[in-house]
Amino acid sequence: MLFLGLVILTAFIFNFVYLGFLMPAASLVIAGSFTLIGGMSILMVFLLIGYFRPEKGKGKNLMMALSILMGFFFVVFVDQFALAVPTAGGTWYLSFWGLGGSILTAAGFSMMHNREESYSPGILDTSALHYGPEPEPEPEPEPEEEIAVEPEAETAAETESAESTTEETTGEVETPIEPAPDAETE
Repeated sequence: MLFLGLVILTAFIFNFVYLGFLMPAASLVIAGSFTLIGGMSILMVFLLIGYFRPEKGKGKNLMMALSILMGFFFVVFVDQFALAVPTAGGTWYLSFWGLGGSILTAAGFSMMHNREESYSPGILDTSALHYGPEPEPEPEPEPEEEIAVEPEAETAAETESAESTTEETTGEVETPIEPAPDAETE
């Protein structure tokens, strides 16, 4: 799509050069229109890429609005050029040629992959290559005995189960130790 868009857009732009050589009497009108219309078609490519490329965003709507506005002005300037040089072609013909080339070029550029998606190490990536028999995996070292660490804060259910176990084994009831009241609170 990019190739087709570039071919159509460059043919549209070089059409002005051809018309300048073909009609030297109208070369001033053609040169003035070439800078305006050719520049607008290239600017339209960038605006449309701004619309086509991002999936979401605030700039997407702005780029579409600017593209539509630029398209209207493009058709008006092409109409003025077609009236000044009637042998160059009609308004519809030149408008569709210029706008179509801009749209196809912008769509082709926006569908292109970015560098991370399109470049890979390819055959230079030798990390997955293994020649000969596969090496046997190294045996894992046996884990050392771990020291049991008691949690500092126990939940209420764990405390009750520990108290009931103590009552069953010793027959004594542990009394919880209350903190001493502070002198400031009294």
